[in-house]
Amino acid sequence: MLTTQQALTSFDIRNFVDQLEPAKEKNKYICPVCGGHNLSIVQETGKYSCFNQCDCKDIREAIKPWAEVVAERAGANYTASPKARIPKKERILPKSAPIPDGELALVMLTQAATDIPQTQNITSLLPKGIPGNATQTIYPYSQTQWVIRYEWADYIKEKGKDKSFRQWHRLPDGTPEMRKGDEPWKAYRIDEAIAASKSVQGTPALLQHEGEGCVEVGREHGLAGFTFQGSAWDKKSILPEYQLIKDSGIGLIIFLHDPDDAGLKKLASCLECAAEVGIALVGINPNDICPDLPYKSSDIKEILGQMEVPEFIRRLEEEIHAAVNQRKQQALVNVIDDDDDQNPVVSFIQQAFQALYGDKPWICAADKLYWHTGNHYKHSPDDTERRRIAKFCNSFVVENEQGKKSYPYTSPSWVKKILEWAKMLTGIDPELINPPGVNCINGIVRTVWNGKNFTITLSPHTPEDYFIYEPLIEYDPNADSTDCERLLACLDKPQQEVLLRNLAASLDLQTVRKVRGREAKALLAVGLGSNGKDAIRKCVSIIYGETGITSISLSDFQAYDEGRKFGLAPLMHSRLNWASENPQTCRLDRIQSLKLFVTGNKLHCERKGKDHIEFTPNAPGIFNLNETPPLQGVMQATQDRIAVLEFLKTFVKNPDPNNPNELQADSRFADDSEFVRTKVAPAFLNKMLEALNKLIEEGIDYECTTDAFRNVQKDNNHLFQFLEDNNIGYLEGGEITARALWSMLEMWYTQNGTLTIDESNRRSWLDQARPSDKNVKGINQIIPRISQLFPKAVKGTRYCEVSKRHIPILKGIGILSATRTTLGETRTTSAPLPAPETTHYQDFRTTRTTFSNSTENIEDREMQLNLLTAPMEKEEYTLQVGAGGAEPLLDMENYCGEPCVTGASQLESGAEPLPDMENYCGEPCVTGAGESEEVELLSQPISLLQAEKEGDNINLYVGHIVEVRSLSGVVKFVGEMASYDKTHGTITVVTEEGNRDVYLREAFVIG
Repeated sequence: MLTTQQALTSFDIRNFVDQLEPAKEKNKYICPVCGGHNLSIVQETGKYSCFNQCDCKDIREAIKPWAEVVAERAGANYTASPKARIPKKERILPKSAPIPDGELALVMLTQAATDIPQTQNITSLLPKGIPGNATQTIYPYSQTQWVIRYEWADYIKEKGKDKSFRQWHRLPDGTPEMRKGDEPWKAYRIDEAIAASKSVQGTPALLQHEGEGCVEVGREHGLAGFTFQGSAWDKKSILPEYQLIKDSGIGLIIFLHDPDDAGLKKLASCLECAAEVGIALVGINPNDICPDLPYKSSDIKEILGQMEVPEFIRRLEEEIHAAVNQRKQQALVNVIDDDDDQNPVVSFIQQAFQALYGDKPWICAADKLYWHTGNHYKHSPDDTERRRIAKFCNSFVVENEQGKKSYPYTSPSWVKKILEWAKMLTGIDPELINPPGVNCINGIVRTVWNGKNFTITLSPHTPEDYFIYEPLIEYDPNADSTDCERLLACLDKPQQEVLLRNLAASLDLQTVRKVRGREAKALLAVGLGSNGKDAIRKCVSIIYGETGITSISLSDFQAYDEGRKFGLAPLMHSRLNWASENPQTCRLDRIQSLKLFVTGNKLHCERKGKDHIEFTPNAPGIFNLNETPPLQGVMQATQDRIAVLEFLKTFVKNPDPNNPNELQADSRFADDSEFVRTKVAPAFLNKMLEALNKLIEEGIDYECTTDAFRNVQKDNNHLFQFLEDNNIGYLEGGEITARALWSMLEMWYTQNGTLTIDESNRRSWLDQARPSDKNVKGINQIIPRISQLFPKAVKGTRYCEVSKRHIPILKGIGILSATRTTLGETRTTSAPLPAPETTHYQDFRTTRTTFSNSTENIEDREMQLNLLTAPMEKEEYTLQVGAGGAEPLLDMENYCGEPCVTGASQLESGAEPLPDMENYCGEPCVTGAGESEEVELLSQPISLLQAEKEGDNINLYVGHIVEVRSLSGVVKFVGEMASYDKTHGTITVVTEEGNRDVYLREAFVIG
């Protein structure tokens, strides 16, 4: 032990450890300054420190006062007591936040919850201390955390039962473990409650319960609420959750606590935490709401057992009003008491905040400061604020007792502290920025909702309206719409409605989604220049003060998917995202963040040097494109989220009066902001409000955008055109073989000039217009390429009787049927193409003459359904049996030396029968008059493969004239169909060389 003289020379805390109260941990003592249990002393060196960062001089003064040291040096009679009386540091509790003025609304769920955890029997091993007759209820906190409540009968207890809880978590490998784990636990059902508070009209008031069971009872009745896990009722667990609740815009927490000692202790902790965070909290005893409860520890379950939810809410309101009055009276008492006490010392940071930020309302969102100008909040950059704060610090003079002046706060650290303190005191939830409505010069245009109906109101500007864009237009419900109609003339009426209703959704997208679901889509505005896209965007931008609208491009969304999340940060405060310039990016189908944006799912934004922020986008999206966008849109997820709007009209100086797609140009729409602000934008806002009403009542009809969407698909992939021309689509129970698809595609290639096959069967290919749109050059590629366009189709195989092997097929697609009443006149066919010429045995054909003068207009049906056949002009052939490359079939026994010709005189009744060879007269056999009669051919040949796919009875074509073609379209021969083999998919054609079997895909009925 050191001597007293040594102790006076230098303070060594090891000489005074007997005066300190030991803590539970080794070498830890209770701090004489703060009372904490974390005063550490290093025995080897004598160094000491308090975990709560108390100054060493204060600790030294508390243990060995300087007055005592001075007295001992002077030899005065002042001896240290064996254990110094260490004064306890007085705790200064923060002042409770005031209960918000105005209308309070209890946070309710949209409907009563149906996912209430149910009590069940225990099937697994019982934990230690749990009796065998216990039941269990599992309360989920997260995907990896849950609490199990065990309950069993115990008639000694007040409610006749006892309970116990066990915490569980899941290890990284998925194994459950009965332990709390190292990860923090969020409050129970807190996310659901915060989400429900977003739809509250007024200041949200949220229920807090004591126990998960009470939360579930409230949810069962449509009341949102939360609670803390059993071992998490401490300051460390409560503070972050209360901060989250405050940042979400909730103004009051109503704690329905138990009236026992444990419940009162929890109430005290919660009141202290709420005061520190700055959110109002009211503790309510259940017995104050309902005095006739059966138990002392009754909770919401017993309350709702005796009254309905509306009565419960009414009594809650009475208790809240009583708490407000009580706090007002207490505030008056505190003011009287303060008059007798010494005025508290105000710190320099408080003085700086009052001087710099006390003159007007300020807010801080996403680490940015804004000040209220009277009709909106204007951003003040950090550099500007640092300069203001530095000037204040540089002019702040401190004078000591001797009259000497100094400037102790002229350092960057104080500037930084004041700026951070200002942001902390004025911080709000970033999602409250730019609320629903339009900020106008003469007030705020709002839609006040009552279910699915709304009324339009014009309310004055207040600091509680967090609009960060300056109002540029005045709201005038009677504004002249002449110039607005001229601007919207760039679109036809159906397209106008699609655009206006999507723009109207930006007025209150959150409510629109709640009422109409995913009605608003991302619009791809496709069209070349001078078509009005940018002029309309300029008008809408002025309505939203030019800063309420953003220009996040498709490339920014693509970069987000690649991990660069900085580009989407402006969407946090955006009311509408309209990107005027969008480069050709990767396929839009593959941009996942774009889909999340359109449907309002959570996105993240990052800023340099800051943690990422999660936010919910509340802005429709429009993207201008001058070229066809890279989009295939085969997935339903893409079709539900994206629509294509074509701007086909052009503004020109001297429009052609005979051209409806040319409009009179007016440069003021693009270059005169004052003209747009005063003459166009007010009327455009009225049209948006009118469109919002139609959107809620009728939705949005995207039928006018369907053709444009299909054109985009076909421009990106030529196979879409092939499928349309051959009428291939989803067909329940249908299937197509790879061979059939390849045959159809190969013929389609030859017909449109993509593929040329010469007489030596050599192939020449022409590439498609887009380099990314590759031709299918082999049967091995046909199934993978077609299946990409039919995501729901299933690849498979089928045994083929002809080839005696399994062949690849696609299930779920087929050739869609078409209605046909007559064989030749009403059958829907492909677009007309030149008939293939044949040069074989032309001298066997007579002059082609047309019997009928009437022609049929089949253009409309050709646009609806395209078949595989290569149509031919309506011609007259002298009937011959056989092929163009073979002699006519003759009766060799009775042959008279002339060709025997037969055929069909009536197309609808079918072909006439072949001549009776037994009674053949020896003269040329001719049906009809005594001279050779010409036969009228079908105006459009009929593909037997197509007819078989449509379910026709192929046997009905027996006796008709059939033309057999190669895959390249060259006619091989012509003959009469004699029979049909359904098993092998072939027909027998009678020619002069004998009967020949051909596949259906090669055969076309021509007469």
